[in-house]
Amino acid sequence: MYGHWQCQDQIEKYMIDGFNLVTGYCRGKNKHGGSAIYVDGQIQNCKPRLDLNNISIVNNFECSAVEYRIDHNFKLVVVCIYRAIMTFGCQVFLIL
Repeated sequence: MYGHWQCQDQIEKYMIDGFNLVTGYCRGKNKHGGSAIYVDGQIQNCKPRLDLNNISIVNNFECSAVEYRIDHNFKLVVVCIYRAIMTFGCQVFLIL
């Protein structure tokens, strides 16, 4: 799987029929990469987890996350990670 290769204004305009963009990570200056999570348009209880998006490290570990609350007692967190092919080692996972 590859990154979405979009900048912030592009990813916000990129539509997938029947799905809504909940969150995405875009590189600032560098090209390519990035991660995004789209959910079925009928799912309402989804919100971005910006605390998890913010742990991204450009060109190494680019993360998007959403939280889906099923009921008062159960929530599901879905994480999408793009790891650049040129990344060396797995040190980033050791700090999480």
